[in-house]
Amino acid sequence: MFAYDRFNNMLFQTPSQTLKRLFAYLRNHGGVLHGSQAVKRALNLRGKPKEFYVDLSAVLFGQTPDIFERLSEDEFRIRPIEQFNIPLGKATYAVVDIETTGGKPPQERVTEIAALRIDGKGRELSKFSTLVNPRKKIPPYVVRHTKISDSMVKSAPTIDEVIPQLMILLEGNILVVHDSFADMQFLDYDCDRLYSGLLALPLLNTQHLAERFCPGLGGLGLNRIAEHLNIHIGERHRALVDAELTVQVLTHFLAELNDQTIYDVYLNGSPEASYIRPGPSVNGKDNNNCASEES
Repeated sequence: MFAYDRFNNMLFQTPSQTLKRLFAYLRNHGGVLHGSQAVKRALNLRGKPKEFYVDLSAVLFGQTPDIFERLSEDEFRIRPIEQFNIPLGKATYAVVDIETTGGKPPQERVTEIAALRIDGKGRELSKFSTLVNPRKKIPPYVVRHTKISDSMVKSAPTIDEVIPQLMILLEGNILVVHDSFADMQFLDYDCDRLYSGLLALPLLNTQHLAERFCPGLGGLGLNRIAEHLNIHIGERHRALVDAELTVQVLTHFLAELNDQTIYDVYLNGSPEASYIRPGPSVNGKDNNNCASEES
């Protein structure tokens, strides 16, 4: 695979699908959680006393102490990556949005990806945008929603060709998505299929930031947040347009965070980690993943 070794430091690689689910769950929820909660939700377990989940989390997270750090009897976090421990205003970000045929992988597939690399002031440094041939028919309701048709993607590159290009843009940046559940399950599926690992870059979810800075908003869809922040909303549901709107939302929140680092925000158990939903679908294994109302 193209540039395989180059991307190793961007990936959480393990043969254990259980640990991959736990890693994705912590990453998507802000990087730090009660272990019992993470195990119960990420692995879709139920019906046992809390002590069972506490003990199980200690065993599972303890298998990779270089990745998972135990903070207390029932609290774990993803270990910080030193290169990202800088003020947010000095960091760079890769803001990603994808369009798909719907649902979740592997039954559904990506039809478009956009990524904007920006600095801490929201200034564009580079961008990547492409249609993707999903190698399946796009359902009519998705065509109406995204305006992406079968004829448009017929000559587009496949996801196997696109992911290595995307990884080059992501490298060295804080990853930003608006909905870490809807988008990351597709990125995780294809990264795991191609590289046997999940994306391990620090992750900011603008839904979580909106929950912190816009309490009581009543909805965490991108349109609703943008309207609340008086950001102009153009035509939606194309990857590049949605990524550009996410950049505007992110830039607004970054101004509120001043000189904090990504780990002040990402690994401190703060409210933006509390937008709890069921665990991730990794490598095509359904785990009751659900998406936002209108990401």
